Amino acid sequence: MKRISSILKKLSRKNTNLKLGSMDDIGGCRLIVETCEQVDLVVEEVRRRLDVKKSRGVKDYIACPQDSGYRSCHIIVVVPGEPLPSRVEIQIRTRLQHSWATGVEAASAIYGQDYKSPEKLAGSRASYEDIRRFFQLASALFALEEDRPLASNVPNGREALKRELDALKCSKQICGDLVDATDATFQSIGKAFGALGPNLYLLEYDREEQVLYASPFSSSDISQAIDWYNQNEEEDVFSGRRDTVLVYATSTEYLHAAFPNYSTNLSDFIDNLGRCRQA
Repeated sequence: MKRISSILKKLSRKNTNLKLGSMDDIGGCRLIVETCEQVDLVVEEVRRRLDVKKSRGVKDYIACPQDSGYRSCHIIVVVPGEPLPSRVEIQIRTRLQHSWATGVEAASAIYGQDYKSPEKLAGSRASYEDIRRFFQLASALFALEEDRPLASNVPNGREALKRELDALKCSKQICGDLVDATDATFQSIGKAFGALGPNLYLLEYDREEQVLYASPFSSSDISQAIDWYNQNEEEDVFSGRRDTVLVYATSTEYLHAAFPNYSTNLSDFIDNLGRCRQA
């Protein structure tokens, strides 16, 4: 489900008449595959098996990347229900595309800005445009790796992309900050709780302190865990300080797999970018 803060942010964008009832992505799921060819096969299968929304039911941001560099294929399907049918967004992307999206989300949490948003937020730091440019160029290098189209706002060539990326003063800082987030995020959790068994974990990433807090809940405390999550969601609407997720893991050791955004996927982004810059 889309977070409350994300819903409100989308509804409050300038120059839009979007209403809550017309949003297609409040509910959704994501499928990660290895290649763009597999993305195409999944899209065909979804079209064959499910009821795809008639108007703008397929949004192919791999063939036509967004200006931010975002690349993925979105399909809106209509799910029967009472009293009205609902719409669910299925995101289909490759591992390479997903590593980029995770890097953007982590940078947004670290620096307190939304680098995937189509518009610049009020009060942005001076480095906003440079950091946004970093991810646009990284996305273009990834697109070349997959032999797919580039966005219209980047140079059309690997060497030109690498030169501009190397010239950005923020490049080393961003990579260093992402490495720090990767290294430190889950270490404190293991030290605090040890090897706990199967549990729900409420994870709260504090953007100002850049610390991930975790609270374990047993299977008998599901209602309490959901209440805590809802309370944090409501508080974040006003403070914008924390990202909160509720995940299940068989132990603290497997939190990396249950919620890899600040661990495995960040490592993938850094490794993928390094490989593309050396190609």
